[in-house]
Amino acid sequence: ITPTPDYITVGTSVRLTAQVRAADGDDLDRPVAWSSDNVALATVSDDGVVTALAPGVVAIRATSEGRTGR
Repeated sequence: ITPTPDYITVGTSVRLTAQVRAADGDDLDRPVAWSSDNVALATVSDDGVVTALAPGVVAIRATSEGRTGR
């Protein structure tokens, strides 16, 4: 997942991208589902835009074909 910001300011957004790779390292064109572990603090849209809603620590995850990165 890129970029990997340490923080974003409440009220701002950042677009993340996820690169899905095969075991041999080749890039794959696969759909990615985004999720936030605390939507009261930050939301993430279907296209990877994270919006900070309140101060705190949140994990944003990208999942594709049963594999998850954060």
